[in-house]
Amino acid sequence: MLAGDALLWLACDSESIQAAAVTELHATEWRKMCVVVACGGKSMRAWLPLLAGIETYARTAGCACVRIMGRKGW
Repeated sequence: MLAGDALLWLACDSESIQAAAVTELHATEWRKMCVVVACGGKSMRAWLPLLAGIETYARTAGCACVRIMGRKGW
């Protein structure tokens, strides 16, 4: 079922998609947070510019923080 619980963020140049990230909003007993649950692209530099928009979205949604979930060393 499509619930709309996640957002897809795309970093594009004039010819193609360079990177993508997926965020979800999570509410804990202490605070609401925005979690980057997946991201990828041609290089780390390709998706890092998405963070400013993600942070703005998180603040607007009432989140206290943005977390990036990933493997150690990522």
